Amino acid sequence: MQINNHPNHGGGNWIAFLFGAVFNVAANVVDPGPASYLVHAIAGGLICLMFKIIGDLFTPLVRRMGQRLTRWLDSMID
Repeated sequence: MQINNHPNHGGGNWIAFLFGAVFNVAANVVDPGPASYLVHAIAGGLICLMFKIIGDLFTPLVRRMGQRLTRWLDSMID
């Protein structure tokens, strides 16, 4: 049995950074007030966190489904 370990160096964090940057810019453009900026920054952070959590939960599921599909296709060939 071969086990491949692929270390994750945070490659998926660029998406969270991108969403955070977009929401921070939007907060500055829409209303320059500090309260509005705070609300937009918190909302953007929560949305980024939600995407990150969903991605962390679904990535192993998708990988397992891919492995099952690969095993099924291999059994069909044999």
